[in-house]
Amino acid sequence: MRFETILARGGRDIASANRPLTPPIYQTNVYAFETMEDVEAVWEGKTPGFVYGRYGSPNTAMLEAMVAALEGGEAAVATASGMGALTALFLALVGLSARLGPIYWAGLAALSLILFWEHRLVKPDDFSRVNKAFFDFNAYVSVGYFLTTLGDLLYAGLRNAP
Repeated sequence: MRFETILARGGRDIASANRPLTPPIYQTNVYAFETMEDVEAVWEGKTPGFVYGRYGSPNTAMLEAMVAALEGGEAAVATASGMGALTALFLALVGLSARLGPIYWAGLAALSLILFWEHRLVKPDDFSRVNKAFFDFNAYVSVGYFLTTLGDLLYAGLRNAP
């Protein structure tokens, strides 16, 4: 297929019992199933489909298929790496508006680096660390953020105590 054809029509062959003529934008993140066995079959990869938007959607699958076709690859992976940057920005705005101090900013800097680093754990040819990268590390970031914020508030309370 020509490059222009892939751009216009690529990535549409997502496994399904039926499909629209043009790819729709799926605005859902939860999918309904008839039985728990159907859910398990999709979850385990035995049946094509989607369980929850965070773990994949038809639009993400179409994008991945198109990028793979454009690059001549076997497969591609689309991730939300920009979310780390948006999270860091949002948390910086929280720190500014709450007038938090040095413990918060040092913790936020460390946590921001972890958010950016975790996206490098998963390689395109090795998905064995997906759960570690996106579930374990996000839990560490959440706890770290709570502790640095709490530490900064306690430090500020001690510093301003009579």
